[in-house]
Amino acid sequence: MCGDYRESKLITSMTVLENLIDSNLTDNDTKILPDKVFEKLRKKLSSVVKELAPEWSDNDEEQKAYIKELNDRFSDLKRRSLMDKISLLAKRWGVDLSGVPEEFIKEAKRARDQVVHRGYYQPKAGAARDLHDHVVTVREVVVRFILTTLRFEGSYLSYFGGYQTRTFKKVAPAPGHIAGAPVPFTYGD
Repeated sequence: MCGDYRESKLITSMTVLENLIDSNLTDNDTKILPDKVFEKLRKKLSSVVKELAPEWSDNDEEQKAYIKELNDRFSDLKRRSLMDKISLLAKRWGVDLSGVPEEFIKEAKRARDQVVHRGYYQPKAGAARDLHDHVVTVREVVVRFILTTLRFEGSYLSYFGGYQTRTFKKVAPAPGHIAGAPVPFTYGD
């Protein structure tokens, strides 16, 4: 398979996973801190940036540009990482992700980011996992979420770790949740 075909497979797989996560977690689930608490933190961080900007440049315009750029990025600090959101929904629904190392999922996300932001995937020198491995990792995670929503128990074919038959078992969901039951959500406020 050529690289750009695999790159599109990775983007598609990650889009499915991210949509699954975003569609089934509430806004509060995706935040590290409540808005009021975060706003206090953002104000303090902003004042520190303003205080330190003169150390970065003598030029007033450059200082203003640094302050604006950093202040614009503070809102990213309140969001949970993709891995945290995957873990939260997996726990809530009772999705068994054992055997899929967290680092593999993080590597797949970094590979996807490279494709989206650079336009191509460039593995680090000596990388043990290639683009195909990242696609297979993300697809395995998606398949396990889908099997859970179907309340499936039994054997399924997997390419993760090499073509093989795997046994899928139910895991108890977090208290107050039904295995595989989507969390109710609304469109906007």
